[in-house]
Amino acid sequence: MARQHQHRMADVTGGLRMAGIMLRHKTARSGFVFVPIPTKPFPPETWEECPGCHQVHQCKTVHAIVNDSGLVMVSAGVLEDMKHSPTWDEWEVVGEEKEPPPLHIDGKSSLSLLEQRQKQDQEHRRLIIGRR
Repeated sequence: MARQHQHRMADVTGGLRMAGIMLRHKTARSGFVFVPIPTKPFPPETWEECPGCHQVHQCKTVHAIVNDSGLVMVSAGVLEDMKHSPTWDEWEVVGEEKEPPPLHIDGKSSLSLLEQRQKQDQEHRRLIIGRR
């Protein structure tokens, strides 16, 4: 079982081990899954188009990017928020990574530290949380 668990962790993180809880969506594959958190509503005067998905969110909405196996890594806090979503029953917890090795940033890169982090985030499909 442990070997299968490690293989799935590598699948969702692109080979990197990241701290967090691994979830699997029961049906969605390769793309965004929007998880509204109605217990965290936004005031109507803040309702604007989300720069990430171009929708208007009336409450906190997790934008989970699932891989081709339906997997995504989330923090414990995001997991607790997701449990308050009416769509929580579409997810299952399949693993946890508590102490991954540190990520290393290339000091010789022509990219800034922020650009390197953004590149890593994009390459490894980390969770994006949109406020709007």
